[in-house]
This record gives sequence, structure tokens and C-alpha cells, in this order.
Amino acid sequence: MKKISVLADIGCQLPIGSLEDQGIYIVPLTITMGNKTYLDLEEISANEVFERMNKTGEMVMTSQPSTGSIQNAVHRIKDAGYDHIIALPIATGLSSTLNGMKLACDMVGVPVTLIDTKGTASNHRYLIRVAKKLIDDQKDVTEIENVLTSLIEQSATLIMTPNLTHLKKGGRITPAVAIVDPALAETMP
Repeated sequence: MKKISVLADIGCQLPIGSLEDQGIYIVPLTITMGNKTYLDLEEISANEVFERMNKTGEMVMTSQPSTGSIQNAVHRIKDAGYDHIIALPIATGLSSTLNGMKLACDMVGVPVTLIDTKGTASNHRYLIRVAKKLIDDQKDVTEIENVLTSLIEQSATLIMTPNLTHLKKGGRITPAVAIVDPALAETMP
């Protein structure tokens, strides 16, 4: 029987390092504000990011974890005796973390099953907990992948924003789509 671990990123909002004794490894996304880059929830909190955005209006950019930080986590996984990884990164529509996880696992030489969570936050966290339960129940990799994929197909993530300004600036939406924002605001009570 394979010894399976879970690898995810901080998009799940679980504390980094706090679950490694249970086989759950979390890597930080990166946040760039101004000319400085921070490791999400290690070097800057969500509240600090929001306060700074509100105060200065500056653009916040996020990106996938560095290949080095993912590799470090994969080395810790391998050193802990795990021989397979279930990788559950934040949605590929939001980040290319899935590709980084694949690259890091290939470089370290640990087999990985990559699953696009197609979500973040509570959905992402829920999938990690389900994966852990299935691992504890000694399910095989294929069964774990099938259960998680089925859950993902039956779920959705809703991301709310007070306006579309930052999404437009960050290139997440086109300027044409951003034009809808003022029109929507006028129809709201």
C-alpha cells in the first residue's frame, strides 16, 4: 500500500506547516505590492493586504508559489516516507500552481496525482479534508482521485468583489467586461 500525502497551496487558507504531521503540506502563494514580494500568510496577513489596498489603492498581484518552495515541500514529503502525492492546488483559472507542483514533483522524483480544485477557500479546504479522510481509510490513489473529481464537478466557487477595478488592472478581466461594473452599480439599491 502506498503512503500518500496531500500537497496544497495557501488558497485553502489552512496554516502553513501546522498539518505536516498529518501528511498535509501547504505552500504559500506570493503577493506583490509596490516593489515588494511577500509570502502569503507568512510575511503578510490578509488583513494587511486589504488595509493597504483600501488606504493606498495600489494594485496587488498574486502568483503561484515559487518552484523552490514547492520543491522544498516535496522534499519534506519524500523525507517523511511518503511515496505518492495528491496535489490539490487553487483553481487553474486563478493560478498556474498545478503546473508548478507537477514540475517540482518530477524534479524530486515523487509520483503525483494532480487534481484541479476549480476553486479556493472553503471548497479547496473541504477537498483537502476529504482527501485526508480517504487516505486514512486506506483508499487507493484512483479511488481518491475519482471521489475528489466527482465532488469538484458538483461544486462551484463564488468570488465576490466590491468592484471590478483590481480585476481589470490585474488582467483577470478585459476592459470591455469592466465597463459592466458601473452599469451594475447603478441598478443596485
